[in-house]
Amino acid sequence: MKELFEGTVSFVTPTFLGGADKNAELRAPAFKALLRFWWRIAVAKKYSYDVNTLLVNEEDIFGTVRTWPAKKSKLILSVEETPSINIIASNESELIQKIDAITKNNINTLHYLGYGVVVGQNDIKSGLISRKVFAPSKLSMAEGQMKIRILQRGLSNEQIEELENALVLMSKYASIGNSSRNGFGSLQIRGGYASGRVHSFRDTLTNCLIRIEEFHSWPSSFGCDDHMKPAIWNTKVAPNWTEVMKTFEIINREIRTEGKQLHQFHNSNKNWNIAGGANPRWPSQMRFHIALVENKVTKILSYQGSIFHIPVFYSEATRQLEIDFWKKIHGKLDRYQLEDSKIKLTREGV
Repeated sequence: MKELFEGTVSFVTPTFLGGADKNAELRAPAFKALLRFWWRIAVAKKYSYDVNTLLVNEEDIFGTVRTWPAKKSKLILSVEETPSINIIASNESELIQKIDAITKNNINTLHYLGYGVVVGQNDIKSGLISRKVFAPSKLSMAEGQMKIRILQRGLSNEQIEELENALVLMSKYASIGNSSRNGFGSLQIRGGYASGRVHSFRDTLTNCLIRIEEFHSWPSSFGCDDHMKPAIWNTKVAPNWTEVMKTFEIINREIRTEGKQLHQFHNSNKNWNIAGGANPRWPSQMRFHIALVENKVTKILSYQGSIFHIPVFYSEATRQLEIDFWKKIHGKLDRYQLEDSKIKLTREGV
């Protein structure tokens, strides 16, 4: 086996990762599945968004039981805890900090974004966690909460470069565990490639963009506008992760409200159903991630959020409605770039 990548991973926000017994647990398969997801994003355009071609190449790297005989994975991924890792029991509610500005409808920000794993007790304004959780790391980019190592056997140079591009995207936007689309489980990945290659994030991102009008029925790329500007918006930096979560909650709520007003798709239980049909619930296409950023002058570490769109269409019958809806949402997020907006966002450029 040859080394492909070695580095550290830190939890930037509380991470609900574990088994059915609600115990916090580090498991390599979860991180391998995360790598598989970002590999698809990294190479979908290269393979012309052809699902069959993508599947053949994916199975050659990650293995499969779909065929007989089964094919072994060419990757071995391991994660190892370090002494700095901290597991918080579910009854230690001090992890979920009080938020001074209670948002409208009297709902706590973390309770809204972490529904199911962050629960209200007596007063809905106070959030408690329903299971053991990995606590966020301390403000130190050098301190990884766990070590990650990826070994490979028999991969071509082309396949290695594909995986490295996936790791470039992971290091910027990867989250893991329950409520990871809403900012929980945000990861900070640091390390180096055995190949010695230095990858440009801009170049990698440029190869993973798709116009909203061209999106597919599966998550294949980051969305972008007609000028290839990515559908990625960054928040202003904040001294702690809960401040960024406040921004996420406001935007998340407004997107849901906009969806109800635009489509009027409700089932009998009043759940939001953007595409109609039998399934009353759909996973969010907008994803929220928090990263540690360092001021280049003062070297002070802060938190910054990213909101990004990985588009998927759910029904040919409503495809144009979905396109119109997401264009409207993108326009709404763009307006947050204005000086007089209540939330200040900047749009990622390439």
